[in-house]
Formats: sequence, C-alpha cells, structure tokens
Amino acid sequence: MTGEPPKHIEKLSDVFWLLPGIYHAHAAGLCAFLAIICVAFCRDSWTWWSHCYVAICGSVIFLTGVALVFWVNVHYVRKFQREMARPDKV
Repeated sequence: MTGEPPKHIEKLSDVFWLLPGIYHAHAAGLCAFLAIICVAFCRDSWTWWSHCYVAICGSVIFLTGVALVFWVNVHYVRKFQREMARPDKV
C-alpha cells in the first residue's frame, strides 16, 4: 500500500518501495547502462588481457554495481521503516 512501508523485505518490489513508479524504469535503465559499459570494457580489453581476466573483471564490476543499487534501496527502505516506527524522533 502506498504510504505504508513493507514490514519485511521479501520481494523485489519491496526493495524499490520508496521509488515512485517512474523511477523503477530508471533503476533498471541504470543497470542496463552498467551492463553496456561492462561489455564495452570487456570488448576493449579483449586484445590486451587474457580472455579469462576480462570476463572475470567485467562480471565482478557488473555484479558489484547491481549489488550497490540493491543495497542503497534496501538501506533507505529500512531507514524509513525505523523512522515510521518512531515518529517522535523525526
């Protein structure tokens, strides 16, 4: 429900609860843009590095970026939950 934070973060929609609906597409777009940058990095580095290192570095960069997007959203949902539990402290 709008205005009520989820009690527990159980689904993907709970992670992005604070974002207005229009920003879900922006978050997905940023992850897609990160994927494009990682592919471009791998493609450019393919001739200079060992192929295994390029694939590993590209994957680690991409997964770190996606994890960061999720972590930031989870952090702020939990912060909002704490503030809603104690409105006198806001």
